[in-house]
Amino acid sequence: MRVLIVSQFFYPDITAAAFRAYDLYNFLRKHGIEVDVITTYPHKSEVLDIPSDRVIKVNIARLRDKSVISYLVHYFSFMFKAIFFSFKLSGKYDYIFTISPPLFVGLAGYIISRIKRTYFILDIGDLWPDSAVAAGKLRKESLFYKLGRKLEVFLYGHAYAITCVAKPMQRYIQEWAQNVHVIYSGPTTAEVDKVRALVSAGDNKRIKKTIYYTGNMGIVQDLDTLLLTAKRMSQNDSDNIKIQLIGEGSERPRLEQYARANDIKNVAFLGLKPREETFRILHTDADILYLSLMADSTLEKTIPSKLFDYFLLNRPILFGIEGEGREILEATGAGVYFKPGDSDSLAEAIRNLLENYDHYREKASGLGDMVSRRFTREINFKILLDVKGLMS
Repeated sequence: MRVLIVSQFFYPDITAAAFRAYDLYNFLRKHGIEVDVITTYPHKSEVLDIPSDRVIKVNIARLRDKSVISYLVHYFSFMFKAIFFSFKLSGKYDYIFTISPPLFVGLAGYIISRIKRTYFILDIGDLWPDSAVAAGKLRKESLFYKLGRKLEVFLYGHAYAITCVAKPMQRYIQEWAQNVHVIYSGPTTAEVDKVRALVSAGDNKRIKKTIYYTGNMGIVQDLDTLLLTAKRMSQNDSDNIKIQLIGEGSERPRLEQYARANDIKNVAFLGLKPREETFRILHTDADILYLSLMADSTLEKTIPSKLFDYFLLNRPILFGIEGEGREILEATGAGVYFKPGDSDSLAEAIRNLLENYDHYREKASGLGDMVSRRFTREINFKILLDVKGLMS
């Protein structure tokens, strides 16, 4: 079998789509499948490129600002280059596998599948263009949004099969397609083994607790609520916690300025860290892990991949998300929910967790085992090989 993966993000970029594409590439190769990739040089993270076998990387237009035009130029530059470089790959492919976001990568994959006269499989990580509306990049009444919706439905209808990251997303896509499968974005077995070698489930007796957030610092992560809560909590509460943020994103400069302007002394921005280093920091210093998404019906259909990464640390989780992610977290009993975007709700959740920390830490002690049983990449990617009509 021979597969071509088309993805705008790939190793060593530090994004969920890059991890998913690279892990799929490795998984298929380990199962004896011949894999080629068309992708880009790292452009989302400040990391040095690392070449990979049979991987074509192209330069694309940089984002000059946050305008719609700038994003479209950025996306289209990869789409056209991916189609162009596909002509350099000779021979027959059994499947063209496209990793989205952005959705224009899906259009590139569809066109390449027509050129190569083969099957097109579409992997959906975010529901575009509605996720772009949630992030403030598009307005629903705009022409770009309407065209994006037409493209979305077109691709759903023309994909041989579709994979996605959560059951609510699957149900949404099934309005236009039937061959839709959930592949959760958990860590690889190798990552699970490395982190579990670090982790001890013993109680943490420190009085002052450290809350960590890791990942993208964009609009949809709604980190304003975390900073506003840190500002508003009483002095006694503030003395009991400190907040550390690891990552980068469009909102980081504004968030840092807000923290300085309001003299929020118990909040620190640590910048972007490699994935393995992040796990080491969390193991050493994190007492509580923080996860949030802004209140939005589109975001309720996804599961942030960091949820499964957090599980590996066996730490209590403060979570302000809805949908299947909330259901999974509440079933564990290992964290405290707060209403997305509600500072009062978050403050109450923090107090609850601090007052009952040992209880939640005990509940969290089995989270890593649950990832091993249900959510590793290998367990979920195996769907591709086991389901009739999906790369089989």
